[in-house]
Order: sequence, then C-alpha cells, then structure tokens
Amino acid sequence: MQVLTANLGEFKDYTYTVIFARYNNRWLFCRAKTRDVYETAGGRIEPGETPLEAAKRELFEETGAVEFDITPAFD
Repeated sequence: MQVLTANLGEFKDYTYTVIFARYNNRWLFCRAKTRDVYETAGGRIEPGETPLEAAKRELFEETGAVEFDITPAFD
C-alpha cells in the first residue's frame, strides 16, 4: 500500500467533501434517513463548485446552519 501526502489545496479533482462540525462545544452528527446510523455532514461536490462551496452548501442542507466558520483541515 502506498500513502501519499499533499499540501492543503494541492489536489484539484475532488469528488466529495466531509465536514466535522461542532455546535455548543459538542460534535455534530447527522442521522441518515435510509440507514440506522449517524454520520458527519458532507456530500458530492457539484460541477463548477469548489470544495469549500460544497462544504458550506452541504452543512446548510444537512443541519440548517446559516452562520458558521469553516476552516479546511486536510485533503
């Protein structure tokens, strides 16, 4: 197995975004409608959308959050 590392923002062909969110000093998880599990917010990056734009859209769609700060942590 080969593991590659890269600087933040180095990759250009992202498919998904994953958001690790905190609210009131607690980790926030979403309950999946079709599965009996909890998971982080996130989803597919739409054509023409940056990973950051997708993260903001997905966070709103899955949690209803309208005021938040997002800081990319890693690729």
